[in-house]
Amino acid sequence: MKKRGGSHIEIILSFVLFAGFIVFVFVFFGPSRSNVVEGGADYAFLGVLNEIESDVYTYTVKLNQPVLAGLENPDLVGIVLTDSDNSLSGLKVRVEDPDGNRLNATRFLGGKIVVDVNGGEEYLQVKFSESYTEDLLGEAGESLDAYEISSGVKNRVVLEEKVETLKNEYESDYNALRERIGIPVSSSFAFTLELEGKEISAEISRPDGVDIFSESRRVEIIRSGGVSEYADLIVRAW
Repeated sequence: MKKRGGSHIEIILSFVLFAGFIVFVFVFFGPSRSNVVEGGADYAFLGVLNEIESDVYTYTVKLNQPVLAGLENPDLVGIVLTDSDNSLSGLKVRVEDPDGNRLNATRFLGGKIVVDVNGGEEYLQVKFSESYTEDLLGEAGESLDAYEISSGVKNRVVLEEKVETLKNEYESDYNALRERIGIPVSSSFAFTLELEGKEISAEISRPDGVDIFSESRRVEIIRSGGVSEYADLIVRAW
């Protein structure tokens, strides 16, 4: 009988020790709300970034100045870019010289881009984005010998107009935006974009004493006027 009673005590003690160990692991190693919110800052950053980025296609075009000089109108060159997958459909064009200065350019049906190249440029940057504005130039003939498309890349770039739109959505219907981005109900977020000479920020009131976690990154942005520059995007979560 004593032996059987002893085994019962050993079972109870083992259970108590096991339960204590589980509690210890949960308290010291389990995910606390702070850890969840800290990870949420990274998630919120990606969610905000996805809302304000857009595809920008950039092609480097080399001009053959001697051939251009022999054209009927050497100041206007017609460049044709193949768009087999329609990725450029609906986008507007911006053409820059090697120093980033904007050149007059128009995109016509069929993909032809007419550029005013009266500065004698050797290389051009032909960019496509939904945020650019175009000029109204007349048609121009094309000569395949007058230019060569040397490279083409696609990047994700922040658009200033999209940041302004996100700020308006944040202030008008925060809960709907939070749900769309995927932020849990138990967490909140805010964002700030620090531009040259301007700041775009959206933040709801938050309780005193809460832990605030943030994620920041230097991002490329296209301003409302079409100029590209870099800005600091900061997203906070609590």
